[in-house]
Amino acid sequence: MDGPYVAGRGRARYQQNELTVEQYYRREIFYAAIDSQLYEINRRFAESSMELLVLSSSMDPREAHEALNIDNICNLVDKFYPEDFSDYDKLNLRLELQHYEHRVLKHPEYKDLSSISHVCHWLVKTRQSMTYLLTYRLLVLTLPVPTTTTKG
Repeated sequence: MDGPYVAGRGRARYQQNELTVEQYYRREIFYAAIDSQLYEINRRFAESSMELLVLSSSMDPREAHEALNIDNICNLVDKFYPEDFSDYDKLNLRLELQHYEHRVLKHPEYKDLSSISHVCHWLVKTRQSMTYLLTYRLLVLTLPVPTTTTKG
């Protein structure tokens, strides 16, 4: 793979090509495949659906083992759930998320949770859903997000 790439027909074999075989396959095959997949994703999903998915991933326990992206979570509420949270709730949510980050994320059982659904069940089982009511509400609201619909 470290050898020089020599083009097939149509090029003289004596021409100096500065690409290695690995570089050729990375650029011409791998990057082209990734570009094609990104194009399809962007074509199939509305921009707002992609934003909802990205912001909702801030609530995923696999993404938040060390720290929550509280700004993303607050943006999620502002953009996609404005009717579900009063202005007072939105102010309190930020404070609650900071407390949640320091108390819940550090809990030994939290690291074993693998989805938002598991977090919801665990919060109810440990009776922390009442302590973190706003956070729990948002978690429940984001449960259906992975089933985001595509453009028709």
